[in-house]
Amino acid sequence: MPQAVMALAEQLGLTDIAPANFKETLSVKAGEHETDYVIRALPVLGAVANAQVSTFEARLGKLGEGLIKLGCLDAEAVAAKDFDPVGAAINIIKGLKASLRAQKGAATRARGEAEELKESAKPRSLGPVENQLKVEELAELFAGNYVEVAFSDGSKELSGVPAILMEGSNFKFARGRLLLNRPDLTVKGPVDERGTRALVGYAFLIDGEQVAYAPRLGGQLTLGPGQTYNLAGDIILN
Repeated sequence: MPQAVMALAEQLGLTDIAPANFKETLSVKAGEHETDYVIRALPVLGAVANAQVSTFEARLGKLGEGLIKLGCLDAEAVAAKDFDPVGAAINIIKGLKASLRAQKGAATRARGEAEELKESAKPRSLGPVENQLKVEELAELFAGNYVEVAFSDGSKELSGVPAILMEGSNFKFARGRLLLNRPDLTVKGPVDERGTRALVGYAFLIDGEQVAYAPRLGGQLTLGPGQTYNLAGDIILN
């Protein structure tokens, strides 16, 4: 087979799929110029190339049908004159990747939020404060702030017994003591499977930071599940 024809056939990728008469077309009498071989081969090469185009178009058609079956596109879109199945498939894949990234991001954020909620649900460490301010200084500090009073077992917050936020003006300094001066301070015992809680002391926080701790003067008080207690006059800082 002449080299020029072979080179052309290889460039077109037709050497393996040429029809049976391909070699016959190239079989001419010896002595003819090589250009004649190329001219004689072109009709056969063109026919094979057209067959490849038809096969490719058929595959594109199947791609469009597949996109319809997957619910990615409707039949009307696929039937459009300017429909590009390859471009459509690429765009769909890009969209799916973007959606997957968004879902992964949402899942990551959800896990982070769940961890934050889990952490926030843990009882805070609320016990005695090292180098606590004197009562007079605490009275001045409380006066201009909102004070959170939390209930402690001596080292950590009692789970299931919510803290109470109030204005610092509710505290009264008298006779060297700082007393929570309210006629009513109703506290309910916890309602969960862990049963009773031992109230040992009170923690005082401003803007989420603990500034003081006071042990309960009457000693430990057991808070029963679902029980109600009026702790008015019970919270005193000496």
